[in-house]
Amino acid sequence: MVPNPTNKKQYQLVKAEEVVDLEALFLSGEAGEDNRGLNGADVSQNLSREEIEEMRDEGMSGRNIVGKLIENSETYQQKTKFSQVKFLKKKAKKYHQYVMIRKPTIRLLMDILYKMDPMKIMNLRVDSLSQILNMVNIHSGGRYLVYETGAQGLVVAAMLERIGESGELVHIYQTGQPQTTALNSMGLQHSSLLKVLNIQHLRSLEQGRDILANHPRPDLEAKDGLQNTTEATEAKNGAQDSVEAAEAN
Repeated sequence: MVPNPTNKKQYQLVKAEEVVDLEALFLSGEAGEDNRGLNGADVSQNLSREEIEEMRDEGMSGRNIVGKLIENSETYQQKTKFSQVKFLKKKAKKYHQYVMIRKPTIRLLMDILYKMDPMKIMNLRVDSLSQILNMVNIHSGGRYLVYETGAQGLVVAAMLERIGESGELVHIYQTGQPQTTALNSMGLQHSSLLKVLNIQHLRSLEQGRDILANHPRPDLEAKDGLQNTTEATEAKNGAQDSVEAAEAN
């Protein structure tokens, strides 16, 4: 992450060829035996805050900024190795920031969604999900039926991932549209192994009639409204053409 030259409050992502390990880079020097002779006040740094901010605004890399801080520190070489590691971690977090793009996994998605709002995934933890998968004995080539509503598609995505390239999975959901957050994140939303079924359709099959006819369908209503509008426009245009033809005669 580097400062945006047009807006100092924003940062830009620049692809890094390698991630520099500051500990391996700056821990090869001398170190003190203890910190008893160090002053706790922040007076050992010869660079001012304005000078440090100026280096950041000029686009200097975090590696070089940390190097300058070490060069202008009067107490860094007197710190113990442990204190030097703490110093480097603190400065790296502030000046040497980078973003690592990782391929999503079910465990990573669960950690993210659980930290955001556990209720949105019904407080489902990774250990509970693993027990579900193991007790059902999900394996490649199997055919499974899963009812999930309210867990953002985590159970469905985990089952699809474990099934692999051979098998079949039918996802039954309750109302509205199925939750596909986890499926979209894993790239499984268009899997040929997944079939989606509303529970109302099962009730229709059980009762032998279309019970969805009494429920509003916004998509069909919008389609019918568009068709009626088109027909009315065509009728109006036809009537106008007839009037013009009559006037011409």
